[in-house]
Amino acid sequence: MKHLTAFIALLLLNCAQGAVSISSNTTSVTIAPGSSFTVSLSMTISESDRVTGLSYFWQINPATTGLLTLINRNTTGSPLSDFITSNNDALNPSDATLSPRNTKDLGAVTNDPYTAIENGEWFVASYTFQANAFMLNGIYSLNLTGATDGTTAIWSGPAPDFDSYNVTEWIPIDITVVPEPHSMTLALGACALLALRRQRIQRTSNRVMTCSPF
Repeated sequence: MKHLTAFIALLLLNCAQGAVSISSNTTSVTIAPGSSFTVSLSMTISESDRVTGLSYFWQINPATTGLLTLINRNTTGSPLSDFITSNNDALNPSDATLSPRNTKDLGAVTNDPYTAIENGEWFVASYTFQANAFMLNGIYSLNLTGATDGTTAIWSGPAPDFDSYNVTEWIPIDITVVPEPHSMTLALGACALLALRRQRIQRTSNRVMTCSPF
């Protein structure tokens, strides 16, 4: 946080197109309700672009409330280690629950705003999400977004000549929710017992009808 004030004060809101992209280590995950999963973000810089910070949030689509909650953020080894929002605040359940996005900026800047990250692929952060135990089966999409809906993460060049622009090449992460194997087994077992019970009731009914006097 120590350089954040200077970073914001020097930030120029000029639109620019740079050769920077953000990607995750996966484009799809399969989970069970109540389970957790982790995704990692990396940033690729080329064409002599220079980056000093990112600003972003996580968002779930279709827009729902309370299905995913951020429970951990790890930036060990990342050159972007000066958080815009501390872990204590960012991971507070009321702020970390995607409704449909988290409420605190998860971005970070370099420790020195005059020192930029240059060409190469760089680790940004890893995030662990907890799925709600009542999350319905189906396919959801996990996206990066900016402070305004329809935008995506924003990064900037080195001080004092900051530029800012939106990430345009983010590939959403598809989340497929399926029942746990033992839950399916229990459900199938319950269905089998119900079918057996119906058969017994039907047989008993048939016997009663056969033995009834005219």
